[in-house]
Amino acid sequence: FINNASSAADSDSDSHSGDMKPSTLIFLATLMGVIRIFISVFFSAISIAINRTVPATHRGTMNGLSVVGGSVSKALGPSVAGFLVAFCLSSGIFSPQSGSFVVFCIFGSMGLAVATATIFRLKEEDEDKDTTKTSSCPE
Repeated sequence: FINNASSAADSDSDSHSGDMKPSTLIFLATLMGVIRIFISVFFSAISIAINRTVPATHRGTMNGLSVVGGSVSKALGPSVAGFLVAFCLSSGIFSPQSGSFVVFCIFGSMGLAVATATIFRLKEEDEDKDTTKTSSCPE
C-alpha cells in the first residue's frame, strides 16, 4: 500500500516492483520515529502513575513487577500474535479474508476485555475509598 501510494511521488520508471522507494523509506523512518516518541512518553507516564498509586514502601516491588510484566509481554506478544495470524490466515479452517476478520475480532475483544476490566477495577477502588472515608468520619 505504501509503495503504491508513493509511486505517484517518485518518477523512477526503471525501479523494480519490490524495491522500496526513497519517499517510502523517509515516510516509514518518520513514522517509526513518531511511534518511538509516543512509546517513550507513554511508558514514562505509566511509571509515574504507578509510583503515585502505591505506598513508598512498595514502590520497588511494583516497579520490578511492572518491568517484568512489560518484558514478558514484549517477549510473548509477537510470538502469540504471529501464531494467531499465521493460523487464521493459512490453516484452511478460514479463508484468508475471514481469517483476517477473526484476527481483528480476537484482538479487538482482548482490548475491550482489558478496558472493561480496568474500568470496573477503578470503580471498585473508588467505591472502597468512598466507604472508608464515610466510615472513618466521626458522627
